[in-house]
Amino acid sequence: MSKKPRTTRRSAGSVPAVRVRMFRQGLGDSFLVTFNPGADERHMLIDCGTLGNKATGVTMTQIVDEIASSTSRRGKSTLDIVVATHAHQDHVSGFLSRRQIFESFKVHDVWMGWTEDPTDALAKKLAKSARALRAAIADAHRLAPATGDTRERLAGLAEFEGGAVGAAGDLAMGDTIAQALDVLRDLPGVRLKYHSPGGAPVELGAIPGFRFYVLGPPRDEKKIASMGDHGSDELYGLASALRAMGGAGGVSDDADRPFDTRFSHPMEDVDRLYPDYREDEYRRIDSTWTDAAASAAAVLDRFRNNTSLVIAIERIADGKVLLFPADAQEGNWLSWHDATNSFRVKDAGGVRNVTAEDLLERTVFYKVGHHASHNATAKGKGLEVMRRSRDLTAFIPVDREVALGKSPKGSWKMPAVALFRELLEACNGRVARADLGWVKDARVAGKPGIERELAGIATAEEWKQWGRAQSRATNVREHPMYIEYLLE
Repeated sequence: MSKKPRTTRRSAGSVPAVRVRMFRQGLGDSFLVTFNPGADERHMLIDCGTLGNKATGVTMTQIVDEIASSTSRRGKSTLDIVVATHAHQDHVSGFLSRRQIFESFKVHDVWMGWTEDPTDALAKKLAKSARALRAAIADAHRLAPATGDTRERLAGLAEFEGGAVGAAGDLAMGDTIAQALDVLRDLPGVRLKYHSPGGAPVELGAIPGFRFYVLGPPRDEKKIASMGDHGSDELYGLASALRAMGGAGGVSDDADRPFDTRFSHPMEDVDRLYPDYREDEYRRIDSTWTDAAASAAAVLDRFRNNTSLVIAIERIADGKVLLFPADAQEGNWLSWHDATNSFRVKDAGGVRNVTAEDLLERTVFYKVGHHASHNATAKGKGLEVMRRSRDLTAFIPVDREVALGKSPKGSWKMPAVALFRELLEACNGRVARADLGWVKDARVAGKPGIERELAGIATAEEWKQWGRAQSRATNVREHPMYIEYLLE
């Protein structure tokens, strides 16, 4: 890829161009979509966050300053739409850390999923359960044994929630994400819209020639995650275990204990009665409850991901689609294909129904979900349908070194090997990563310890074929601060 910035232009005739810039701020999402680049530009910012950067050194300050510079309209930085897809640190942290800059923007519309609507009954129910899980996870971290990786696993997943381990070793969940979303809600003069899937696509007079389809999050609690009230399996199991250990407020209830009280002993008595107990690790069950804690943290993470606001942008003139699924996982993806989730479109041919399958098979740009983790790109109802497009290009917002360094080290496989291979096949090699740029054999194999798992995913002949396809893709360019895709 050339590292020189270029001048873009409106496509020939009446077909408007659209440009996507994936910023390179590390492990996190920030995408600037520009309609009519080089002409009457209109801008849509999808997310702005990071969990760290090892590959490029680009800071969030630089990214937001670049966004301000490139969206200037008559002397004022202007964003027609700002999208906060879901409440995770790696998607929204920049709105808070660069609050003063965002408050200086002219922002017309802010979009969030219905799950962030404080007046929605189901959203309030889900938020209540999420708050309870957050509190229980912090308690579990405090009570978990110092040995083993449970504390690390809890702290790693809690980082998405804005959680951090303090100097005293306790896990504080924090409220930075709520503050980041409030920055957007409180922008002066902004129109705030909480989107639900289905119905009619959004068409905006300020951005003619494009339709915006909202595919998720589903209005189905089971498809998001079975959170329930305090009786849900995940929450109840963790809360019970904590109470049995004297946690979650220090209240212990015999009904919550796995065995009758007569079979229980304080640990100081265990040492006296069973002197070999601590030495025989295979016999110990006193820390088995922590498995429920790690499971609950994973449930909360999956819940947040499945609340992702998913947007497909269609260029009306030729039907080509750009897909932004945020971090949607299986329940969200599958819900797109529900019969109730079709879209009624009125055009010159009359009124017709557009389905998720229609949109997926016309997708030419795919923002890969959840940094290309193993469970955030559907296969049969996702990538296999997108394969039908011969023009598919995929961008992965990932910093693999940051991901592999998260607790416990080596557990965050981003990108996942099998999915990475499938993406390269589906896109005929047109896969770009925020940390590497175009994915090439030598570059993948050239980072021992970081890219080792990915080095053997293709033959030399396949890499040559994909390299030729990349060189022909002149609509993809690399800049030190972003990677750019242009649909003319």
